Amino acid sequence: MREVEAPEDVFTPKAVVSPELFERRNEPDILGSPGLQDLVIEGLREKGAQLRVFGDTGVGKTSLVAFAAEEAGLRRLVVECMGTYDYANLIHTAITKIQGVRLKSFTKAHASEGAVEASGGLKFLASIKGSVKMSGGRTREFEIVDQPPLDLLLRLMGEARYHLLVLDNFQNIESPATRTYVAQTMEVLSDRTDETGGIKVVVIGIAQDAKALLGQSGSFRRRTTDIGVPRMPDTEIRSILVNGFRLLGLHVDDALVDHLVYFSDGFPFFAHLLGLNVARTARRDGGPLITESVVARALLRCAN
Repeated sequence: MREVEAPEDVFTPKAVVSPELFERRNEPDILGSPGLQDLVIEGLREKGAQLRVFGDTGVGKTSLVAFAAEEAGLRRLVVECMGTYDYANLIHTAITKIQGVRLKSFTKAHASEGAVEASGGLKFLASIKGSVKMSGGRTREFEIVDQPPLDLLLRLMGEARYHLLVLDNFQNIESPATRTYVAQTMEVLSDRTDETGGIKVVVIGIAQDAKALLGQSGSFRRRTTDIGVPRMPDTEIRSILVNGFRLLGLHVDDALVDHLVYFSDGFPFFAHLLGLNVARTARRDGGPLITESVVARALLRCAN
């Protein structure tokens, strides 16, 4: 393992973990099915399947999906969901996050009932103008007039070789209509998997079950793979802490690691938060030894 200088480069409670500190998730999911990370990869690879990934805050849902997608060789387009977003905002944000795409306009309009039925229940149309930067520095202009913007998003994702539209922190979406439209989008993508090259939606959010995250109906449920992410086993929490301290050149007794594992309580977020503050405190003391005093002061800082 490489050595790095800053604790912030190793312990990242507010971001997806680095490859050096990611522990492959081999524990069962919330429902007891073994091999958590394998379950996610199988869902990502299954033809037509859309994913709902749910669990408590801080259990590592986003990192799990990120590393499972990497292992499966699938490229992610990630949209961070905001409470004020409606369905149009989600699609607009996704389009603008595609590398090389520049939107010049995005005008939302209500659709007629006939158009609603024809477009799979997605109840708005848009007039869109923009450009795509192609290979070799060329630029291609596009204009979509009064058509479902989902079609443009799927086309641009295909051209840029994105396989997954990841809607992260989906619990922030307040609008029931937007949640319904996302569910309908997942159904549309399931039915159009051959046409889109297998592009699928992954919804990630804080919830006790998949239904609480995105509702449930018979036809929708048949198209989704639901993954409940549990708290992380102590052995995996321990590996995060031990590997992180090793990367930073810090030394710690097993008994103090046990103490930190206990306070992490199965949440990788807390393991990273504790590791970060322990490493900072040890560095301020001149290191490289992590003592009981270092751990006590770091716990106080975390509690504050």
